Amino acid sequence: MLRALRACRKAFAFFDAQPPGYKNLVTSWIMNAKRDDTRARRLAHLLERTRAGLRVDFLNPGRR
Repeated sequence: MLRALRACRKAFAFFDAQPPGYKNLVTSWIMNAKRDDTRARRLAHLLERTRAGLRVDFLNPGRR
């Protein structure tokens, strides 16, 4: 997950600037998915949101 984030400097800079609680929550949300395709989809969603400078909305995580 970290490699994918570091590949995009803008996304990594935004993610790294977030509070530790948010980073832990996002990491758990991605890593606790049971299926690999779900993990990949969540990671892609995180990358899309962080590139735009937005946080993941956990009340509605599927919203784009």
